Amino acid sequence: MKPVATLLLLTLAACSSKAYAPTILVTNSTCNPGPCTGLHIYGHPVNEPVLAPEQFVADLGVVTSASACLTFPHSGTFSVVGATVYTWTWTVADPFELWGNSPFVPDWSTGTFVPQDAPGWRVTLPGSGLVPVAMDRACTP
Repeated sequence: MKPVATLLLLTLAACSSKAYAPTILVTNSTCNPGPCTGLHIYGHPVNEPVLAPEQFVADLGVVTSASACLTFPHSGTFSVVGATVYTWTWTVADPFELWGNSPFVPDWSTGTFVPQDAPGWRVTLPGSGLVPVAMDRACTP
């Protein structure tokens, strides 16, 4: 009976609701009207080091069509090497903002959200001010 109970616990741990990779459905507002402008989307952990914020990001991808489903990596690290090595780690349990750029669109950013708080999210980009990110069901990349 013990091996069955152990297997069941391992299976439940593997299926934990916090083990999934959250997704975000990005609607590209540059497509209406006219041809779409590609938007490079970055996830920006709020616990970033001050030393190099532009390098402390999760590169989620480029949206070149009317919409795209992007997946958050579960975690990442950033290291600064000098006399001492400093390493920062982020996970989808940390607060994030999205930001991005395109050659033809002014830079923009979103409000803060925690990716693991929902299986999926949705946002329309670019926008003005702090663009809201809404909880949603997971999309399929």
